[in-house]
Amino acid sequence: MAQTLLVFALVAFIGIATPGPAVLLALTNGSRFGLRAPLPGMVGAVLPQLPQPPQYAALALTFAAIDFAVVLAYASAGAQAIRVLRANGVRWLDRICGGALLALADSLALYRRGA
Repeated sequence: MAQTLLVFALVAFIGIATPGPAVLLALTNGSRFGLRAPLPGMVGAVLPQLPQPPQYAALALTFAAIDFAVVLAYASAGAQAIRVLRANGVRWLDRICGGALLALADSLALYRRGA
């Protein structure tokens, strides 16, 4: 069980650490509001619906802990970016993150399943 949990943790970390909409949201919120303000939203974003069988509880808690740690790291990176970037740089960071989120929303809206 321990070896399976370690392999799952590695795969979950790789899947979570790759950028996606939640990462862009964490970067944007971290750069705008600091690290403490977006914490409740991040907790709601990373807590999965835990499965009923108790043998999956360890996997779900591992996934949630890794996801929370990665999103917290991205949010702290956004909070540090606000210190490094000037006002113009922060504006461009917001535009890039917002544009990426809009592009993802457009791709979802225009996506059609194959018959």
